[in-house]
Amino acid sequence: MRRTKIITASLLIMISMAGCSLFPTGENYSWGDKEAEVTVDDNNNASGKLNESIAINAEINEPDNVVWKEYSISQVEFSEKELDEIAGKLKFNSSIKKKNKGDGYYSIDYSDGSSFSHNTQGGAFTISYSTQQSTKRQYEHFLQDNSGNILGNEDIKEMFPSDEITGLTQDKAISQAKDICRKMNIDIYDTPYMCVAMDMEHANKLIEDNPTKGTDKNGNISYWEKNDEAYYMIFQQSVDNVPLTVSKKEYNFYAVQPSTVNVLVGKNGVIRVENHYLYDVNSSKDVTVINSAKVLNILATDSMYAAIGNMELTSLSLEYAVYKDLKNNSTVIKPVWTYTLERTYTTEKNGETYTRVNRQVNFIDAVTGKVLGV
Repeated sequence: MRRTKIITASLLIMISMAGCSLFPTGENYSWGDKEAEVTVDDNNNASGKLNESIAINAEINEPDNVVWKEYSISQVEFSEKELDEIAGKLKFNSSIKKKNKGDGYYSIDYSDGSSFSHNTQGGAFTISYSTQQSTKRQYEHFLQDNSGNILGNEDIKEMFPSDEITGLTQDKAISQAKDICRKMNIDIYDTPYMCVAMDMEHANKLIEDNPTKGTDKNGNISYWEKNDEAYYMIFQQSVDNVPLTVSKKEYNFYAVQPSTVNVLVGKNGVIRVENHYLYDVNSSKDVTVINSAKVLNILATDSMYAAIGNMELTSLSLEYAVYKDLKNNSTVIKPVWTYTLERTYTTEKNGETYTRVNRQVNFIDAVTGKVLGV
C-alpha cells in the first residue's frame, strides 16, 4: 500500500482540548499548563504525545488515490451445489465419506479424515477446510489468548521468532495460500496481515511451558515433529484493493466484524483454510473521509481517555470495516480509522517485577468522525 506523507519531518504541533485542527498549520493552544508535541517523519511514523494521557508511537497507514465508498451489503447465501463446488476446489485426492446437513450447517467428511464445512449458525459465517493434521495439532491454540482471540504480531513473534521453516520458503507458502483464495473467488489484500513460521523447536518449548497446548483428546502429551511445521497466515479481504479490518468489536447496538481468510500451509500442502464472512454488494455511494490529522485531533481533544491516563497510541490505519447495525438489522462496508491504544501495568510480588500490556482496538467512523463504542 502506498502511503501519503502527512507533514514534513520534525514539525512541532501544539494543541489544546478546545483546538479545532492539528495539521497542517500547527496552531498553538493553551491546555492547562501542558503542551502536545507530535512529530511525523517522511515514512509516516508519528511520535510524541497527544495530551497528558496519550503518548503516540505509531505508523500511520493512510491510502491515497482511493475513491472511498459506503457499500450496502448482504451475506452471501450458498446452495448445496455451490458449496460442493467450493469444497471440490479445496479437496483434491480423497473420496467423500459422509455429508452432514442441518439448520445453518453443511459439512463433508472425507475418507482421509479431512473435512469441509459451512456454518451460519448464531449469526456466524465461516467456510473452512481442515485436514487430520490440523485437528491433531490445533495450531490456532498456540496463537490465541485465553478468550480465543488471535494474539498481536509482537506477542506471536516472541513465541515463534523464526522467519521460515525447514523445507518450505515463506514466499512459496504465501503463493500457495493466495492460490487457494483465488480458487474460492475471494478478493484479498496482497500483503498478509500476519505470517507466522510455526517451527518444531519453539512449538515444543511452548508445550513444555504449557502442556495443554500439546495434549490430545485422550489426555496424552504429544510433541511436534518436523512434518508438523507450518506457516499460519491471515489475509484481509479487500474492497478496491483497500483491506478490511481484522479487528472485531461488539457494542450495544452495532458490531464491527472481521473479514479474513486464515490459511495454514505445511510442507505437504494446505493444512487448514477458514474464511470469515462473505458478502454481496447491493449498492454503493461515494463518501468523503476525514484525514489522519483530524483523527489525531479527535483523540487529543476528546475527554473520554483523560481519567485513564498512561496510554500509548501504537497504530492508526484507514481501512474498510464490515459494520452491522444490530438495532435495524442492516450491514454496510464503510471506511473507518482503526487505532490501537496500549497501557502498560507494572506490579511487584515477592521481589519480582511483572509487566502486563493491555491493548485496546477501537474505531472512528471515517465519515462522521464519531468515536465508536466509547
